Amino acid sequence: MLPVLLLVATRSARGQSIDPDTCHLTALATNDNDIRIRGDLRPPGHPVSVPSPVASKLHALAKKLLEERNPAFRVELTCPELFPEIYRISQPRQRELYVAEIGLGFEQGFFSLVLYDPATGSVTQNPPLIWSKWTQSFGAGDPLLKAPFVSSANLFQDGHPQIVVEEYVHNGNMYNGVIYHYFEVGTDLAFTRVLARETRVLATSDDGMFVRDLTQLSPTRIRLTTCEVPAKDSKQCKPIGYVILESTAPGKPFHAVERHPLDTRDSWGLVTFMDQSPGDDAFLRGGNPFYY
Repeated sequence: MLPVLLLVATRSARGQSIDPDTCHLTALATNDNDIRIRGDLRPPGHPVSVPSPVASKLHALAKKLLEERNPAFRVELTCPELFPEIYRISQPRQRELYVAEIGLGFEQGFFSLVLYDPATGSVTQNPPLIWSKWTQSFGAGDPLLKAPFVSSANLFQDGHPQIVVEEYVHNGNMYNGVIYHYFEVGTDLAFTRVLARETRVLATSDDGMFVRDLTQLSPTRIRLTTCEVPAKDSKQCKPIGYVILESTAPGKPFHAVERHPLDTRDSWGLVTFMDQSPGDDAFLRGGNPFYY
């Protein structure tokens, strides 16, 4: 009887499930204190070290996302694929915001936001996540996206600015829009999304766009005004109507309290044009609920 030779297939190092803890992290700092996305023509910035508490938080977050990702998107990843880019953004009180993209394969992934206080060594414990796929896919050259992609606002007029992050949202040929996420930062460096503003949306009928602007009425009351800019005349902005938003207290999420459509028969579209929105107030608190 001839001996039987058993061939055991072994996976290459690339094929093994990656351990995020083995990834050495380096960030970039830019002169304009902003991140860069695909197709961005601005200077990329210079490398800076990632503090150990921030690296530990990003490693743990990546591990969690890898465990939770859809089985259909489970592919082999390298460290540069798992952490494509990290940016350091200077914040008030000498704090540092680290915006790290975590890739999960097939262009799936998130921008994670980790705030770090060098004076205490503390970091954000539960970093918020913003879907990165469409922001990166459409890129900096898309007319809906406008730099800076990370900025600040002072919605409550109390000297404690919110961190604002821009996101491109897409759904087939039905919807292309940009959402600005406004995050309040607590004393424990926790993030609270107080407002998601659907700022610019492509009008598919004529390639124009809808624009929503904020007007501050009081520290806890703002007006969200919607108008339509035709593609043939970008200097015009046809009024659609407005919504009054209120917060119960500084640092708390805004909700709609008054709707004033120009056409009083229909108030749809004053907050969002997303077909799958669970409701205006839910959208204002959480933004886009649909990822693919």
